Amino acid sequence: GLVSKVIGKIAGQVGSIEMETTKPEMVQVCGEKCEEEKYCKFFAMSQGVFTSAGKNYFKCGFFNETSIAAQHPVTNPVSNVVQLSVFHKGDKLLLPEFKGCDVPVGDDLKIAVGCLTQPSPSCLPLLTEDFSTYITPAVSCTFQEFYGSETKVTECLECLANVSEISCDSDSICGEGNAVTNECGNKCPKSPLCLSKIRTSLLCQTGSKPVWNKDGTSGGCLNADLFPKKYLAESPGNGDYKCLD
Repeated sequence: GLVSKVIGKIAGQVGSIEMETTKPEMVQVCGEKCEEEKYCKFFAMSQGVFTSAGKNYFKCGFFNETSIAAQHPVTNPVSNVVQLSVFHKGDKLLLPEFKGCDVPVGDDLKIAVGCLTQPSPSCLPLLTEDFSTYITPAVSCTFQEFYGSETKVTECLECLANVSEISCDSDSICGEGNAVTNECGNKCPKSPLCLSKIRTSLLCQTGSKPVWNKDGTSGGCLNADLFPKKYLAESPGNGDYKCLD
């Protein structure tokens, strides 16, 4: 996916076109337009829902080398009504591989959190190094602030897991009026230190290795640096699942 919040706009976009046509024709049109635009290095093509006579609604965005993009595999079927494909301008697709936060998602994340208090051999594949680094501190500080009340910890974690406003837009986690304090402020810790750890855990979760299935999509947000230029490491950021406060 393409990241925009890092520099405040859609990174490196140099144009776009949209039309209703067939996929092969749209790929050809977008490729030709990218070749004509000297600053275009690759394009991202989104495909809408099926219309009629084998045609779909398509849109292509054209991007230069300053754009921030990564590729990751998509496993069908998915529930999304929009499919996104990225094509490089040259002979090869030269986008970096998406290396997301290595943590379980969905129901596996709930199981992993439970493993912190009730460990078993089946927990080992879930308790990754990234889980210990980015998720465990948030769970631990929530547990401490609620004086060991598992009921209140569960209420907070379930609230965070069900907030639909949390997205790849980092403001939904880090900005003013964010979903964390707006939707779950009455169920989660209020101390700045613990809130910071909770936000880091959410940036890691939304930035996890993407999982595509019939229930939807988990992860896939670019919330840590994958690129030669360290966009997220520029002051005041450190490039690694931290809000740029």
